[in-house]
Amino acid sequence: PPLRAEAARAKRRLAADDASDLLAAVRAHEAFEGCAPDTRGAFLRDHFLDGKALAELAGLKRRFRAHLVDAGLLEPDAPARPLSKTLSLVRGLLVAGLHPHVAVRDRDEAGGGLRCRGSQRWWCHPQSVNFELLGGRGGDRKARFVVWNARLKTSKPYLLDASVVSPAALVLFGGGARRTLKGTHVVLDGWLPFKCTDGAQLALLALRKEIDALVDLTVGGDARAAALAPTAKVVSDVLALLSTADR
Repeated sequence: PPLRAEAARAKRRLAADDASDLLAAVRAHEAFEGCAPDTRGAFLRDHFLDGKALAELAGLKRRFRAHLVDAGLLEPDAPARPLSKTLSLVRGLLVAGLHPHVAVRDRDEAGGGLRCRGSQRWWCHPQSVNFELLGGRGGDRKARFVVWNARLKTSKPYLLDASVVSPAALVLFGGGARRTLKGTHVVLDGWLPFKCTDGAQLALLALRKEIDALVDLTVGGDARAAALAPTAKVVSDVLALLSTADR
């Protein structure tokens, strides 16, 4: 137990303020790659990391990059960009990649439970960087929405690899979104409502439409045209602005 607690603290240090188990793994990989060869062993020990797992992650990164180059989505000589420069985009990609694995903490929920679709009740795992934020005593009441990678039932039903995300990221990169008849909410996937003003609803849904159009153009094989599209810079600027509301 003492080592387990120490490992959890090391993971939280790596996660910084990202509130994401998956981004903590990215941070660990970046930090390891930045270590001098003679200090990597100490870094692994201090952070309870597996060197073979990080090596496999580096191999996956190279293969994914090669696939993007082959698909015309990335220039061969494009420099790698650190997570700190792409955080808002990566958070959106987490939503897009993990959807429909979404959970919400109700505002009146005092026990740290998270509700998935169908009213199923789950809890944040104690080894998660978000355990205190979502499931511990005095958790942050503003942290409500989570995407997760897996579930595990032991003493409790737990969500694993959880990432706190913003309502804007869910509406822009999640499933189907529509306005209610009264126009007071945007509803995601028919079960998750977000209350916002009429103007905010129209702006979010219009931005979602433009993002979908740019993605369709890119996936269709014309990444350069997508990058040069009149709306591309507007979408990029708005997403950068929304990054201030990541949590």
